[in-house]
Amino acid sequence: MLIANHCKVPRIEEAWRLHQDKWEIETGLLPGNFTVNNIEAKLVGCYQAVPHCDDAYQRFWFVTLVAQSYHHVLSDATAYPKEYALAKGDLVIVDPEELHWLYQEQESSSRFRRRGYWLGIQWEVPKQDLSGSADVLKSFVKAVVDQFHGQWTHWPGDARYAYLLPS
Repeated sequence: MLIANHCKVPRIEEAWRLHQDKWEIETGLLPGNFTVNNIEAKLVGCYQAVPHCDDAYQRFWFVTLVAQSYHHVLSDATAYPKEYALAKGDLVIVDPEELHWLYQEQESSSRFRRRGYWLGIQWEVPKQDLSGSADVLKSFVKAVVDQFHGQWTHWPGDARYAYLLPS
C-alpha cells in the first residue's frame, strides 16, 4: 500500500555492493542510524520477488522506504490485486501475511543487471503494542514521513489504510 512519496532518502547504495549479484531477497545492515520510534531498519534488496507470504512475520507490518527502484512494481492481494509503480522516496506498507510480490516491468529491462536492482529501507512494525493498541502503525508511519520529509498520498476507496492519513 503506497502511503507517502517524495521522501528524502540518503544514499545507501554502497552498503549493497556485497549483495549485488544475488537474485534472492537479501537483507543487510545500513551504514547509518535509521531507527524510528525505537525500531531499527534493515536494508532489503532484490531483482524481483516472486509471489509469497512471510509467515514468520505475522505479528508485524513491513514499512518500507524505497531507496532505489528501476521501474519496479509492487503488488499485493490485500483485498484484490493492486499494483504500485515504485519510485525512490515512496513509502509503502505491506502486510507480510498477505500475498505480495515485486517485479521489474519488461519493457524497462536494462542490459546491465546491476541497474535493475531494487533497494529499500525496511522497518518491522508490531501490529499491536504491548497494551494491545493498533495505533502503533499510525504513529510510526507519521514519524517516518516527518523524519524523511515525505508527502502523504491519497488512495480513493482504500478504507483499510485511510486512518493513517493525516486529518
